[in-house]
Amino acid sequence: MPQNPDLIATKTVAGEVHVFDRTKHVSQPAEGALSKPQIRLRGHDQEGYGIAFCPSC
Repeated sequence: MPQNPDLIATKTVAGEVHVFDRTKHVSQPAEGALSKPQIRLRGHDQEGYGIAFCPSC
């Protein structure tokens, strides 16, 4: 199964999931810099506690 260790996903308290490619971001962003994920997933209306990837879904 192909995997990409450079992808990082986070889930916000507002329910959005943000997916980042760490190779496209500086390691020390400027103070106050906004988050700019490569993918922003919407649709969840509650906070979450975990994220799982399913390559066959």
